[in-house]
Parts: sequence; C-alpha cells; structure tokens
Amino acid sequence: MWSVLGTSVVQNGSLGENPNFSQCVNIPNDFWLRFGVPAVSGDAGDWVGYCDRYRQWHAVRSSYPPRAGDVAVLARGPLTPEGHVVLVLDGSRAPYIGAEENYPTGSPVSLCSRYRSDAAGFLRLVRRG
Repeated sequence: MWSVLGTSVVQNGSLGENPNFSQCVNIPNDFWLRFGVPAVSGDAGDWVGYCDRYRQWHAVRSSYPPRAGDVAVLARGPLTPEGHVVLVLDGSRAPYIGAEENYPTGSPVSLCSRYRSDAAGFLRLVRRG
C-alpha cells in the first residue's frame, strides 16, 4: 500500500474542494487515480449499486469473495449516515483487512477489519486490454 496510513488523504481537482478535510471516499479515489481511473464523486452512500466502464458492482452474497483492490461500499445507516467505503487490502480472510479514513469521523487513514455482511456490495476495477 502506498504510504497513507496515519495521514489524511485530501482529494481536490475533479472532486472539488473537500470542506470536511478527511473523507472515506478519498482512499479509493486516490487509489484509482494512481491507475489512471477517474474518481467517483458523491457520498459513499451514493456508490451503492454504482458501475461504469471502469468499475463493476458486485452485491454482497455469501459466496462473493472480496479481493485486494476492491472497494467495500457500506450503505447509509445509523452509524454511517452518509455511507462508508473501505479499500480492501486482503480479502482472503474473514473479516477482510482494509484501509479506511474518517471512521470514526475525522480520523486519519487506518487499517480495519470488516465482515462482508457489513457491506452492501463491492466495486471492482474492470480489466482492460
């Protein structure tokens, strides 16, 4: 992983100014931009069911194994009113290991462990070429 642990990743440019400084969507957007894949705007809750020419949506099923590079998308709920996203670093275990920011609110990038059932689904980059 690129060295962002313990820091706050701030996306500007295509996402515009980030008024709340530390946002969970910055982690996957920064990751994707490093591969030349455009960022996705909106709150994490807006990403539920999202797909485009670069990313496929995979709804959570007990048989769907997340893998490194996937983005777990948590729906809006009492603990995540704007939704939440986690970049999966190791999906070979349960719970999977990921990197997240702004959970709890305002916190820098940190490692986390989450269960598949926490997510509404996963975004996976589409292989090209």
